[in-house]
Amino acid sequence: MTTAALSAGCALLAFSPTLCLLFHLTYSKANLIIIVTTAAFAYLLSTVVSSLLWLPVPASLRDNPYLLIFPSIAAQFVTRAGFVWLYHKVEHSVERSVRRHQAAEERVRAEAAAARRRRRRSAEDVAANSNNNGGGNGDANANNDDDDEPPASESAKLRLELNDWSSSLAAGTGYGGMHIIFLYGTLLASEANNVGTLYQPSCEVMPSLVNSAIVSHLFSLLDIVWMMWTFYGMRRRRDGGTFESEGGLLPTPGTSEHGAGG
Repeated sequence: MTTAALSAGCALLAFSPTLCLLFHLTYSKANLIIIVTTAAFAYLLSTVVSSLLWLPVPASLRDNPYLLIFPSIAAQFVTRAGFVWLYHKVEHSVERSVRRHQAAEERVRAEAAAARRRRRRSAEDVAANSNNNGGGNGDANANNDDDDEPPASESAKLRLELNDWSSSLAAGTGYGGMHIIFLYGTLLASEANNVGTLYQPSCEVMPSLVNSAIVSHLFSLLDIVWMMWTFYGMRRRRDGGTFESEGGLLPTPGTSEHGAGG
């Protein structure tokens, strides 16, 4: 019988990469949780596309592993690229909205600054008139009006506060997590109620739970790495740069930004 310790240990081994990233990186940020959820849906979509590609294959050719592997790889590649493309479209829309809000905010600030200058000139005129009577408080009041700090920018609050590093890790967490649920969750659930421990004839040294847990662990890491490379490639293809930092897109040699900086 499969013991609880074996099941728990194998489950932790299989899900440890995605669970660590989920609770350490994405759990505290709602934007990253949305990316995790949509990336998991993207993997579900890839399985649907892969199944549709598999349907027209004749029954006589379904024993060929290459006809199963290559359509699945192509479906996952297309869904990864489509997910990142959609992410960039949403990011561009949010950036345009923030820029419009920032322009309106700057106009309001310019009008407020002009009003402060008018009040200062008026206070200076009053101070000049009161100097003949021995008063000297007008300049201080004008300086106090001029020293008022403008309110904090609201545009910063509207930004996504995301970059390609965190977004790619969150997307890889969702994509790889759903992959592992399909790949290993069904085996783990079936073994929970078995009267014995499953061994495969091809690997009699260790239980099938351990073998599959190791494979699932490596697949989850591979999903995360491939998602990061997809973000990198799509960003480079669109903007000619590398991953984003807090200061913006990092230019690469040969781009206009890099040339301007030199």
